[in-house]
Amino acid sequence: MASSDAMSEESVSTMGGLLGGEIIVASVRRVLRYNTGVLASGEYGVLLVTNFRIVFVGAEREEVCPDFGWVSPEEENRSIPLTSVAQLYSTVKGSSSSVFTKQRIPLSTQTKLSTVDGIEVVTKDCFVHRFGVQFVNGSERLGPPSGRRGRRSNTKDTPLKKLIATLVRHSQPSTRTNFFAFDYAPEGRVTPGILDTEITNFKAKEHAVLDMEMMRCGIKGDGRWHIAQNLQFVICSTYPALVVLPSIVSDDMMVTAGKMGWQDGRFPVWRWSFRKTGAWMARSFQRLGSDEIDVAEIVKAFEDFGEVAEIDTTECCCTAVQAEAAFAKLFDACGGGSDDSKGGLDSGWMATFSDTRWPQLLQASLRSAAEGASHILGGTNVLVTGATGSLTDAVVCSLIQVILDPFRRTRRGFDELVRSEWETLGFPLIDGALGAARRRPGQHALFTLFLDAVHQIIVQFPLRWEFTDSYLVHMWRTSFSGLHSSFLFDSEKERMCSEFFRSTPFWEEAAPASTERFWHPFVNVLYSPTEEPALPGVDGPLIRLWAHCYLPQSAGRQHQDERAIREQVHARLSRIGTTLARGGGDLATEISKLNLPSILAAVVHHIATTS
Repeated sequence: MASSDAMSEESVSTMGGLLGGEIIVASVRRVLRYNTGVLASGEYGVLLVTNFRIVFVGAEREEVCPDFGWVSPEEENRSIPLTSVAQLYSTVKGSSSSVFTKQRIPLSTQTKLSTVDGIEVVTKDCFVHRFGVQFVNGSERLGPPSGRRGRRSNTKDTPLKKLIATLVRHSQPSTRTNFFAFDYAPEGRVTPGILDTEITNFKAKEHAVLDMEMMRCGIKGDGRWHIAQNLQFVICSTYPALVVLPSIVSDDMMVTAGKMGWQDGRFPVWRWSFRKTGAWMARSFQRLGSDEIDVAEIVKAFEDFGEVAEIDTTECCCTAVQAEAAFAKLFDACGGGSDDSKGGLDSGWMATFSDTRWPQLLQASLRSAAEGASHILGGTNVLVTGATGSLTDAVVCSLIQVILDPFRRTRRGFDELVRSEWETLGFPLIDGALGAARRRPGQHALFTLFLDAVHQIIVQFPLRWEFTDSYLVHMWRTSFSGLHSSFLFDSEKERMCSEFFRSTPFWEEAAPASTERFWHPFVNVLYSPTEEPALPGVDGPLIRLWAHCYLPQSAGRQHQDERAIREQVHARLSRIGTTLARGGGDLATEISKLNLPSILAAVVHHIATTS
C-alpha cells in the first residue's frame, strides 16, 4: 500500500473531484480511518475538510470521490457534509496500544493536541466516523521543533489544529447563507437574481402542476373548486403563490381569513381528493374564534360539500417539542455519539427503544392517518389541522395520501407528495441543517417521524411500493446536507426571493438513470401495483425499529450484501441475454442453470421479463 506521506501538500491542494465552488480549507496526512475502534485495522490517507464536507482520501486514490449522494454507510471514502455533524470528540489511547478508551472529550479549538490520538465525528444519521491521528507527522501535529532541546510549540497554527478549528467552527452554521449551497457553482448555473418575467413563468408552471393534480384527483372542471392567488404572499407568508379553494371563496374573503381567521393566516386549503368516493382532504391551522362574516363564509364553503371530520393533530398526534425530545433519546439509544453502538436488537434493547417514546409517536401518527383514511373511504371529507410551531398536520395529511393513493407509493408520486405537502406548503426543513441555530425546535424531527411512519407501512406492505427504504434514508440524510434548495427554505416565498432560486432541486438529482433502474438500491424489484389501500396496523408489536436508518453501522453489512446480490443478478442476466441473443435456449431454462434458490430465481425471472 502506498504511503499517504507520498502525497505532497501541492498534490493535496490541487486534488480533483471537488464540486464547483468547493475548496479545501484544511488537510492532514497519515490519518488512519477506521470504524471498529481497533487501530490495527483501517487505511492510511489524507483527511480533508472543505467548505462543504469532510472526506477521507485513501493512499491509493488521487482525487476526492465526487459522489456525495447515496452510499452504503461503510463504503470507502464516504463524504460527510459539515451540516450533518452532530457532535465532535477527541479520544485518548488506553492502556492497550490498539484500542481507544471509552473516555471522550468534546472537541474544541482549545484541545491540547499532544493528548489527542483520535477524532470522532458523530453525524445526525447516528453514524460514528473514527479517525486516528496519533501517527500524524510531528510538524503537522504540533508544529516544527523550537529551542535547543527540539521541543515543539503547541501554539502554532499547524495543519491538525487548523483542521480541528475548521470542524468546530463550520459544522454548526448559524444562518442559511453560511451553507456551501450559496457558494456551489454547478455547471450551467446562471448569475443570481430573479426577474419579474421569471416569477411569472414560475407561477404559470405551478398553475399547470395544480391543474394536473386536480385532473388526476377528478375535480378539474366540476365547478366546485378553483385555483386562487396568494397575492405577493401577503395573505399568508408561508403558503405558496397558488392554492386551491372552493369556487365561492373570493380574494377579499382570503384576505380577511389571513388576517384574523386562523393561526398564522393558514386558512383551509384543498390538498387531495379520493376519486372512488369523491371525498376530499384539506389542511389548515386552528381557528382563532373570529366572528368575521368572511371567516364564517369560508368555513361554510367547505361544509357545503358534505360532512367534514376534523383531525386535530396537536391532540391526537404529538407536538414538535415532543417529537424532538423523543428523537433525542432515540439518537442516544442508537449509539449516536457513544462507543456502545447496538449490534443486536434483543428484548432488553427493544425495551429501551420503547422508553424513548418514539414508537408511541409513530403509533399515534399512523393511528390518526388510518382514522382519516377510513373517513375518506366512507365518503366523509377530512380537515387536518395543526398549530403554530407544530406542523404535525403535514405528517398526517401525507400519510393519509400514501395509504389511499397508489400513485403516492411510486417514486414520482412520493417526490411530488413531499414537494407539495412539505416544501411548497411551508415547512422549515432547513432546521435539520441549522442544528443548534434552528429557529423552531422539533420541526425536523417531525419530518423524520413522517419518513419513519412510511417505513412502517413499507414493512407491512412490501410489494406495494415502487421504491425501497434506502430512498427514504437517502432523502433523510440529504435533508440536513445543506446543499439542495428543496431543503434550504421555510416557504415558497423565501425560495423565490433568494438568489439560490434556480438551483437543482433534490428531486431532479436523486433519480437513477434508466439504464440502472432495476439494479439501483432505491428500486423495489418486487413492486406489484394495486389500487387497494395500505391501511397499516398500529399495535405495539407491529412498530419496528428502522435499523437501516438509526443503526447504520450494524445494518450496513446487510445492505452491502443486498447490493452485492443485485450486482450478481445483473451480471448473470447479462450472460443470459447474450446466450438468448445467440439463439441458445429459453429464459426459464437459462435461469434454472444458475442453481439459484427458488425465491431468488423468481426475482431474477421477474426482472428479466419486465426489463
